[in-house]
Amino acid sequence: MNNLSIPCPDTTREERVRDAHQNRALRLVRQDDWGKLITLITTADRDRSLTPGGMCVAELMAFGARADVVLAIEHALLDRVPEKDAPMMRGIEALEYVLEDYPSNYVIGCIVAQAHIDIAWSWRGIGWDVEIAPRNREAFEAHFARARDIIASFEGVPAESALLASTACALLRGENYSTEAVADRYESLIDLNSKNIAPFRALGTHMLPLWYGSYAALELEARCTAIRSQSEWGAAATLGSCLTRSAWTTKPAHGLISNSSSKGCATLSNADPTPIPSTCWPRIAPTRWVKPTLATMPPIIHALKLRPALTGSYVNT
Repeated sequence: MNNLSIPCPDTTREERVRDAHQNRALRLVRQDDWGKLITLITTADRDRSLTPGGMCVAELMAFGARADVVLAIEHALLDRVPEKDAPMMRGIEALEYVLEDYPSNYVIGCIVAQAHIDIAWSWRGIGWDVEIAPRNREAFEAHFARARDIIASFEGVPAESALLASTACALLRGENYSTEAVADRYESLIDLNSKNIAPFRALGTHMLPLWYGSYAALELEARCTAIRSQSEWGAAATLGSCLTRSAWTTKPAHGLISNSSSKGCATLSNADPTPIPSTCWPRIAPTRWVKPTLATMPPIIHALKLRPALTGSYVNT
């Protein structure tokens, strides 16, 4: 008798750990055990827990908690226009009811706000600004407005929460923020958990002229971030912020990237033997980005992944 052989990918330790955190949160939500979920995420957020590859455990669990809602909406919007009878609001309304039960709990607030952010980007898509249908644009704005109201209600408390700070950074979009305001948000987030390398890259993205900054602002913030996180990353902090620039433009970086590349790469490779996931680091060539699936993205990367600015610019990922 012939044996059936089905090739399967050999997942890394990082992927197994990451999936375990997401799936644990997903199971707790399906069991309606929000109390235990809150305890787990609060503990992970307080302890600044990271996976072997450097992903934030609190954010991974927050994604698992909203995964059913977000993935259903993304599937319904694959063609940008949902079916007429698609229950587009059922999932997010269920999360809003949970928020009503825990109005002062920042963990639930972040989960619901991040769900609104993910749904907003699903409605908008990644095409040209002029291609966005009025209905999709209105949904995008409405979900972002609701997410902003939820986070604003906590007034930055608890101030020591990296999860709350990362959600505030994920709310950045449009043209209503100054370069200094964006840099201040990321400074707060990075200082709360400087071992998490993901915000370094997100800072680099948002400091580009396509978003809220300039090349000069990017280099300034990269240097300042490297100084503040010298004990954790050394030159890798500068490299983390500027690699995003390399993937978006061929404009020279005045030696900033080249001067930090060798030392930065050495720091990263020596930090942990586990390979850093492709969702954390871009490839240098802009046409060779590894486009991860929604299910494998940490929330902050999903919210800040390469998307066109609302001014109509477009970047091919």
